[in-house]
Amino acid sequence: MARGARVVSIELIGELRARLLAYREEAASILDNADSEVERAYRWVSQEQAAYWQSELRRREDVVVQARSDLARAEAQKEMGKPSTLDERRALERAKRAVEEAREKRQIVARWARTLDKEVQIYRGQTQPLRTHLEGPIERALTLLARFSQSLDDYVALSAPSQQSEGAASSGPAEGESVMSVGGADRARTADDWRRARPEFAAEQSSESPALLGRLATLLRGATAPVARHAASLGSGPFPMDQSMVDVAISEDPDDPLCLERVSASASDPQDSGWRIYSAVPRQDTLATGRVKVGELARSVSVFALLQAAPVGSLVVVQRQMVLAAFDPQGTELSRTIEKDTGATRAEDGA
Repeated sequence: MARGARVVSIELIGELRARLLAYREEAASILDNADSEVERAYRWVSQEQAAYWQSELRRREDVVVQARSDLARAEAQKEMGKPSTLDERRALERAKRAVEEAREKRQIVARWARTLDKEVQIYRGQTQPLRTHLEGPIERALTLLARFSQSLDDYVALSAPSQQSEGAASSGPAEGESVMSVGGADRARTADDWRRARPEFAAEQSSESPALLGRLATLLRGATAPVARHAASLGSGPFPMDQSMVDVAISEDPDDPLCLERVSASASDPQDSGWRIYSAVPRQDTLATGRVKVGELARSVSVFALLQAAPVGSLVVVQRQMVLAAFDPQGTELSRTIEKDTGATRAEDGA
């Protein structure tokens, strides 16, 4: 039996979200500043200092050439009565030592550049988990808290139900109706109900469209965990080739449920993977249609990576971070099956 949530203060949810948002922004700022400092230090050694000592070496080599020329000229003048070439010899020795110093400095800079490169890679590897956490779980938590807060505000704004509606509610659901609360009326739909929203994919509208990939990644982000719960129950079919195509028809509205369905591949199209992704709310005037490659979609959208080998007939309906329904090839709703299996023992214990 489902139990209601005990909410003590709606304001606390908003306060928690504000503090979480402040933490994310402060942590991201610290990471960005640290990245900037590390990059500046590495660039100063590997580029600026390397270029400086390379230029300085060439300049000092020119000084050696000039010192040798001066010495040769002095020795020629010595034969004509010049007392000594000691100054010119000392100048040549100083120039040679300066060249050796420049070569040593260049080698030191190169050695430090290699060392810094390794340290930078270690630093990035150690800070990447935090950055991923800020962009993934923290971002999803912020979105979820905003939805919770909005839902509670909407609930508080509702007027009290009338006696007639209370009586209708207490009479219970009609025969054959679903009593699931998550997803509302959508959870009462069958697989055929969801499939009726599948649009026709005309050949001229199904050219490859890389722009759809980014939009799909945005719409499906965060739904990985709910999908993973059902992916194993779907089983496995023939694995589509990376270059095969997925037909897509989606709207601009991020709240529209998306159907991820695998149908029989077209016999006339060897590139067809059999996968269709489409908005479950028909909006033919605003649908963006096209095709994306299976391999690129699996790499960009973790939800699809879990499902790409699902057998023909599989259907999963996703709305933001929620799975509204999941059907196996026989049309059985997996979410209901799972809930029934996990809830049976609890029902017996409570009897």
